[in-house]
Order: sequence, then C-alpha cells, then structure tokens
Amino acid sequence: MHTVRTTTIGKPARVGGALLAMLLGMAPASVLAKDICVQEFPFGLTYLFSKVKTLRPGRVIPLTGTRIFAIGSNAVPVHGAALMRTDGTVDVGVVVHNMSPSLSQPTSNFLVSMETDAAFTGTGTLDGDGDFQADGPVTWTSIDCSTIAIP
Repeated sequence: MHTVRTTTIGKPARVGGALLAMLLGMAPASVLAKDICVQEFPFGLTYLFSKVKTLRPGRVIPLTGTRIFAIGSNAVPVHGAALMRTDGTVDVGVVVHNMSPSLSQPTSNFLVSMETDAAFTGTGTLDGDGDFQADGPVTWTSIDCSTIAIP
C-alpha cells in the first residue's frame, strides 16, 4: 500500500493573525491603559489621569489622577468616571479633593463635568461651592503628559 501526503500552503498567515488577536485579548487592561493629560482654561491648571482604560461606546471607565494648580505648587487627587456615547462623545465627571489641612489655605472639594472627545478635549462646567449648580464654564485641551511634573 502506498500513502499519498499533501501539504497545504498559505494557512500560517491566518494562524499568525488569529494568534496575535488572541494574545491581545488576553493582555491585562492595565497594559492597554495610558495616561491622559489636559490643561484647563480659563484657570491654566493641568490634570493628569493615570492608566486610563480604552474607551469604547456604551462603556464606563474609572478615572484617577491629580490636578496640579501651578508649577511648583500643590497637586491634589481627583477621581471620577468617563462614559463614551455611541456617537463618540465622552462625558467626564470628576471630584477634585482640594481640602487643605492648612487653615491658612482655605479650600474646598469641587466637581467638574465635561463633554469631550476620546483625548478629553472639550467643554464643561465647574461646581465650586457644592450646590450642584454650574458656577462657570471650563475648557480642557489635551496636552503631552511628558510636560507635566507633579510637585
């Protein structure tokens, strides 16, 4: 008896693509996370959001980071969430924890609500007095995170 063997050519490229997709799917979300930094106007302050997960339509992601008030000045923690809508707009809401332990620097926590793009560039409002009403408009513009130093 004789056995005939045949070989198939052309399949490895498909297998390689499937393998790459499978490996990316198994990667932890933190590997795919990136820092996003914005400058706030009219105040000229900056935000650094650390390890922001990939935004996808219809999904909410947590946000943590810091708000830096001026070069060499203080930095305070922020936390919140971002939601990408099906049209690609991103709603961002953060609480800025600005309660200073120093009585010489009276401060308060406040809220920032924004409508942005995926890089967090957009417009919104700030509630600085805790009444859950807008106290004024703010604009965020995306900036390079390498330009930010936390004091």
